[in-house]
Amino acid sequence: MKEYRTPVRVYAVGGDGFMNQVVQALVHTKHEMVVIPYGTGNDFSRYVNNGVKKAEDVLRESLQWHAQRIDTVKMNDLYYINSGCFGIDAAIANHVHDVVNVPFIPESKSYILSILRNIKSYDFNYVTIKSNQQVLYEGQVTLCAINNGHYYGGGFEITPQASLTDGYLDLVVLEKIHKFNAPYYIRHILTRTLSNIKKTHTFKVQACDVYCHCSGNFDGEEILSHHYHFEINAGSLSLVCQRVL
Repeated sequence: MKEYRTPVRVYAVGGDGFMNQVVQALVHTKHEMVVIPYGTGNDFSRYVNNGVKKAEDVLRESLQWHAQRIDTVKMNDLYYINSGCFGIDAAIANHVHDVVNVPFIPESKSYILSILRNIKSYDFNYVTIKSNQQVLYEGQVTLCAINNGHYYGGGFEITPQASLTDGYLDLVVLEKIHKFNAPYYIRHILTRTLSNIKKTHTFKVQACDVYCHCSGNFDGEEILSHHYHFEINAGSLSLVCQRVL
């Protein structure tokens, strides 16, 4: 796609993982992308298309929408546009498809099942985050998100103040908590008040480095490394969506 000079509009029909593969071909080009929600979580579409709609509705309405330039995030050699994470949130996303085929459970509820399945066995990853040669956080984490968008995990708005066009990454870190207190923190995530809790740390940066010995999840893709470098790429992708960004 990068070698094809005539701008075209590409429809990514699937979830965040498939969208991530399409992004790799379209970033830093003039080609346009439309995200058609047809996956498990559809977190990126949830925000940019004003809620999870039927795929047919997004396809039809997108014919009237215009492209907007948005930021992307480069993580090592991979690009993503919505969410990256390293804590129990990553474990949940990495194993969400392990429970898709549970009888009588809709695929859209797979993230809830993955939360229940992973929260008991999660052993709190140790993470070091640096930016501009300064340590932003060092220690065990429950949640650790490095986001460009708002939602992850099948509808949790973990970074409500994030912007796809402000040239910054939004970081949220929740320290190690007692597992029995998980419902308390989930309630704060659902009410968008997690940042008010003492154990929560939030940052806005243009670049940062994460050091840990655990795999992360980046728009549905599991990546394992010991050093992850993040940097924002302002205005590097043309997105066609309903919301004015």
